[in-house]
Amino acid sequence: MFVLFLLLLCVSSCVAETTQRKPQYDELYASGVRAYFDGEWDNCIKNLEEAIKLYHFYNHALKECSELCNDETAQLKDYVMAKATCDQKCEERIFNNAVDTLRMNPQVDEAFKHRKPYTYLQYAYFKKGKVRKAVQATYTFLQHDPEDEAMVDNLDYYKSRDDYSDDMLLDLEQLPMLEAYKKGADAYVSGYYAQAVELLKFAVSEFFKEEGLCRTRCDRSYDVGPEYLLGTKRQHEQTNDHFQQVLECNLGCVNEVAAISNKLALINFLPELYNYMQFAYYQLGNFKEANRCAKSYLVFLPEDETMATNIGYYEVDEEVFPEDDVIRLKKRIELQLGLLGYYYRTFGIKGDLDSFIPYKLKKAKEERKDVGPKAEGKNPKGEMKNNVAATDAEIKEVEEIPEVVQKKESVDDELEPSSDPNPNFADGKLGGYKSWQEKTDDMIDSRDISNIRRQGLGREKREVGDGENSETLDLQKRLDNLNEKIEATSIGRRVIDSPNKIVITDSSSVSEKPIVESEIPDAYTLLANSTQMGGPLRFALDGLAATDQCRTLIDLELAGGRYGDGYYGNQSPHTPQERFHGLTLGDAIRQSERGLLPVEAVRLYDSISDEALKLTKSYFKLEKELYFDYTHLVCRTALKPKEGEKYDELSHPIHGDNCLLNTDGSCEKKSPAYTWRDYSAIVYLNDDFDGGEFIMTDPTARQVTLEVMPKCGRLVSFSAGSDCLHGVKPVKKGRRCAVALWFTHDPDHDERKRIRVELAGSKYFSAEKDEL
Repeated sequence: MFVLFLLLLCVSSCVAETTQRKPQYDELYASGVRAYFDGEWDNCIKNLEEAIKLYHFYNHALKECSELCNDETAQLKDYVMAKATCDQKCEERIFNNAVDTLRMNPQVDEAFKHRKPYTYLQYAYFKKGKVRKAVQATYTFLQHDPEDEAMVDNLDYYKSRDDYSDDMLLDLEQLPMLEAYKKGADAYVSGYYAQAVELLKFAVSEFFKEEGLCRTRCDRSYDVGPEYLLGTKRQHEQTNDHFQQVLECNLGCVNEVAAISNKLALINFLPELYNYMQFAYYQLGNFKEANRCAKSYLVFLPEDETMATNIGYYEVDEEVFPEDDVIRLKKRIELQLGLLGYYYRTFGIKGDLDSFIPYKLKKAKEERKDVGPKAEGKNPKGEMKNNVAATDAEIKEVEEIPEVVQKKESVDDELEPSSDPNPNFADGKLGGYKSWQEKTDDMIDSRDISNIRRQGLGREKREVGDGENSETLDLQKRLDNLNEKIEATSIGRRVIDSPNKIVITDSSSVSEKPIVESEIPDAYTLLANSTQMGGPLRFALDGLAATDQCRTLIDLELAGGRYGDGYYGNQSPHTPQERFHGLTLGDAIRQSERGLLPVEAVRLYDSISDEALKLTKSYFKLEKELYFDYTHLVCRTALKPKEGEKYDELSHPIHGDNCLLNTDGSCEKKSPAYTWRDYSAIVYLNDDFDGGEFIMTDPTARQVTLEVMPKCGRLVSFSAGSDCLHGVKPVKKGRRCAVALWFTHDPDHDERKRIRVELAGSKYFSAEKDEL
């Protein structure tokens, strides 16, 4: 409470000096990164250091608010609303409206979580000759990601310098909790039990604060994913999804707090703290607290017979109970697990509840087997057993943090993509196959679920559910009928052809040779200008890729693509009658670095995308710089419809790329749309499928005014705004592939810069090596 008072006093006095809004840490971070790429090392260092300070203050304040509000509302019936109100008032009082706690850029939060600012700082420090700070920044980042090759090489370089010394190795982001745990473990092993108790008690206290902070940050705005926002999510669907996100995030906090790197976490961290303390208290003769710590341990691992036996040695005159914080944490975990399990069962989600159980005895036993020292003294009732493994400050008891991906498909039991794809698949050659179709089918069979298996699982599902209550089935039928009626009138999903619809298949389908509105290189053929395509800011041309190049890119996606929309795992983002796969440029580069994809094919992907950007900028005579916002090599595969099922009207509903479509057909440029996007382009790679025509509509989003048939090497480029509402007709048979591109004038959304930063030191960029 005293700390919170100081925070209130400090912030109030600071904010009172000026009414002008100060930059927040996400803005300072963006300014620092921009300065980094501009080579302004002083500004880079200044902004990033300030961003880190403000980020630390922000988190410290949130921890204090979380602790305060938990204390004040623990007995209130309406806990959720009471805590939310308390948190809001506390944050408003501390930050005095100077920090918008709900509107921080989530990408920046992820960057701080993964210590990205230090990757920029280490190089900026190096350029300014500040070797000690450069070493500290490098070492700090490597504590979170010890496998980053570029930063490992950088640290090796610094260690080779004459001005290097080991005292430079300082983790600037080490949590006080982990530091106290390391020192407490060392004190315990060395026999300094009183010191060990004080350090471990502090670690326990900090654990609950950090876990509370983590849960506070889970209570954020609903993350719908950064793409395909124009789907038909209804209010109850959004509420349910948000509820699931918050529950899963909350349950992950116990392990996240105990993480010591991006892939490793301490096993059973909180119980082990009490494990150390119960034996240290025993050695000090404080049986009451030893008893309390043992019982606190058993709250999480009640089946541990060794600890249960130890309690028998702690003779005390009064009844002792576990720590209150432990009881509250246990009850909350059980409640949240119950709610999440109910949610999974109710909505048919294939979630693994066991992955959210933070404490498991089996792993603890396996780690401790035959390594724990025995107690030297004996109790009259027998030998006291030491349940603690000898652990040094290196903290070797770790396990990988599993990534849990929830799947909402109630019928399909999806096969994961091959973990060892054959790079030779992505060579654009037939190899030993008799036809392209045979090669494609073979690769799809090795990765995708077959229609036969899909239908078989559907039958199994129906057979299992045969005993369901008839009222439930009738309700489901009524819901299905209602859903059909709603979708029949949904804007963007149902369209009709205009009597004057323009259809473009090849040059012969255009009434006359197009008037070139801007200079086009001789290697390309202008297919249609904006007038011939029925509206402003659009054009189509052929020749951007040759047949062998298109085939190579299709093979590239087959070998390295992932299920889903590339953003948040939705495997059929637009229609259940298609399976969606995609490969981002960044992911392609990463896989090529690991030898999973041929780098030549990835460079082709990169170069064709770059040429599409240049043509877009040139044709529209754009004076401002144009940047990539997102690059996605995507394929849609038609699934055989079930018996009696009709194809959806559209494969991709009508939408604008930087605005939200309203029921009247208007498209508003506002959040959560990608308002920074200015132009879009599509490079088609094949035409050996049925359906899948690219379409544009009139301003009402109901009448199709333009239809373009995909073809290898065909580029369609257009404005991302409301004047180019577009979609895709259903793919009825085969596989439709294209490179989808979004461009922006805003350098803050430059995808290529993001990729270069994330993959700093990559061999892919070896032609442009940095000095270090």
